[in-house]
Amino acid sequence: MLTGDKVETAQCIAISAGFKSRRQNMFVMKNMTSESEIKHALVEFELKASNTLLVIDGETMSLIFGDKALQDRFFALAT
Repeated sequence: MLTGDKVETAQCIAISAGFKSRRQNMFVMKNMTSESEIKHALVEFELKASNTLLVIDGETMSLIFGDKALQDRFFALAT
């Protein structure tokens, strides 16, 4: 799911629309300002990825799209 809203709104929509079950966790990536911070978060997400929803803001997504290797890593984990 992709929204143009705040991360908090996306979380509420995911719950309201039934995308998130009660047993699922949410992993949030927001306000990240460096590639190293994103790489660290992706490693952390990979450890928790089972039964976990990924929520990411536009600022962080822009950094990911700015680096091909980071983009490939993100899509490999997110899909």
